[in-house]
Amino acid sequence: MRRWKSLLGLLLIVGMVLTVQTSVSSANSVVYNATGYWDFKSASTCWAGPGMTPGPPLTGTAQVTQSGSNVTIVYNTYTYTGTVSGSDYTVSRSYLDDGGTTTEWIRVTLTSSFTAFGSDHWQWTDGMYYEWGGCEGAAIKQGYENYAILHRDGAIYNSDTNWNLSPYYPGTAWVADMEFNDSGGYVLLHKDGALWRSSGGWLLTTPPYYPGTDYARALELVANNGYVILHKDGAIYRATTAATGWDTAATHSYPGSNYAVDLELK
Repeated sequence: MRRWKSLLGLLLIVGMVLTVQTSVSSANSVVYNATGYWDFKSASTCWAGPGMTPGPPLTGTAQVTQSGSNVTIVYNTYTYTGTVSGSDYTVSRSYLDDGGTTTEWIRVTLTSSFTAFGSDHWQWTDGMYYEWGGCEGAAIKQGYENYAILHRDGAIYNSDTNWNLSPYYPGTAWVADMEFNDSGGYVLLHKDGALWRSSGGWLLTTPPYYPGTDYARALELVANNGYVILHKDGAIYRATTAATGWDTAATHSYPGSNYAVDLELK
């Protein structure tokens, strides 16, 4: 269907039209050189015309080649071309589709030397009927990904915003793990199983909080504010829509072993 195909290209472009090196310029001159590979992600909310279903969010990697004010973006087999004015990028492509013509275009404004945000749009017409849709999205250049370093006492160093000292308890070494959620917030796992949420503070529900036990080793976040905690002996505590409580199956839980160090959901 043209909806998905066009959205795909459009979202890709949104991720590609991002940027790269900074320079000083006037309003109408080229500010960045976006040549390189970019990882992009569309927003969770897209739109479409009446009677049509918006396309799903997309993620991927695209290649950008910029020469002065001219830019080309390639994603899989799709190629988009356009121009640059200041820090604003506009690219497009058109093709015959289902008895008509589909045109896709992306408009992006660079927000830093390695990040950008913008919107993609598509429209199809056969001269009589008309369909359209689009999405918002963001991207980051490979090699410039932001990162966070967790201090054992609860402070967090963010490469883009520096230190965050909440919740920081010097000398306690209380933190076992950290996970970021889809909204940009984060959750810290206390070594005794409590959780500290940037959006709500401490969660001291028992279980899984057992003061003085030093049992918790890893945390994974799941949908609907759910979470999974790994016990140092291999047991797993789930607080999800599907299940709540301990999984102490003999196939992976060995009391007193202290063998488990990390957990990844797959």
